Amino acid sequence: PVGFLIWNLAENIPLESQKISVDVFNDNVEKFATKNISAVKKKETLNNWFKRPRRIKKFPPMTSGISINRDKIHCDTVSENFLADLMSMGNDFLHQNYTAILSGAYSGGHDISITPENFWQCMIIHMVRRLPKATWLNDRDQFMQPTKELSAEFISDAVIWSLFAPSNQTVSLRNVEYEKVTYQMPNNLYPFLISEIQNWALPMEMGLQLATAQDRFAAKWLENHSADLTIEGAEVLEAARAIYKIFYEKLDELDTASLKIENWDAGWYQVRMAIKNLILEENTALQTAFKKLGEKLLPQIYELGFLRDEVIYF
Repeated sequence: PVGFLIWNLAENIPLESQKISVDVFNDNVEKFATKNISAVKKKETLNNWFKRPRRIKKFPPMTSGISINRDKIHCDTVSENFLADLMSMGNDFLHQNYTAILSGAYSGGHDISITPENFWQCMIIHMVRRLPKATWLNDRDQFMQPTKELSAEFISDAVIWSLFAPSNQTVSLRNVEYEKVTYQMPNNLYPFLISEIQNWALPMEMGLQLATAQDRFAAKWLENHSADLTIEGAEVLEAARAIYKIFYEKLDELDTASLKIENWDAGWYQVRMAIKNLILEENTALQTAFKKLGEKLLPQIYELGFLRDEVIYF
């Protein structure tokens, strides 16, 4: 966006108290909207919603899903009780594509270690930054902290949306070598309990892994908050369950080597990339349910104050 404004410097008026409204034109120089521009206090932005956990433990840095970065590293540490990493660069739509969830530290920095204490808040930040569409009109709009109390149902919906969003690039990796140390990277955002998946048709090796496995954090969180599950959230979870079952059933036919799929708790990134070339009714069902959940959440982002609806169309 390009703005043409004249400022009266003869008066000393704090920016926070000024009401700024500009006309919006299209390519044909036709005015079609007005946009209100508000001053933003840094302490009220979404990236400052809570204090970020200190990163004190060395951990493999990642650039995306399964890619370990060993060059030009800005961050290779995580916090205590680390579950996953929220890439959260900037605080506006300009940086929307720099928002993702990874199973290791985001090597570029500007990230938040997801822990049990901030889990649902990080899932909300991810959803709020990813769900609305970026346009030239909102390019510099800031994501803000909520101005209203969040319902348990909203939190549940946001968590489920984030767990099955394309930008959730969490994985499960075995024997990752980094700086002469070997790491195991479990998928802490795996969504289903072991008591359920042990009845599925898992390959023999993965089935044997379950004998000593422990439920992952996300699965236990969903179980503990099952009373808050909405119809839309339940539809996404059920559609995703069908996808995971097919993933295990067809695992011998899939490209597991390049995606480094070896463990029972395969990440959503590994699952969706493995089956992307399969024509599945179940995949269509998940996309439909996921879109429906997003359509429900989008207006709430504005209603709860995460974004300010500042464009008025004629």
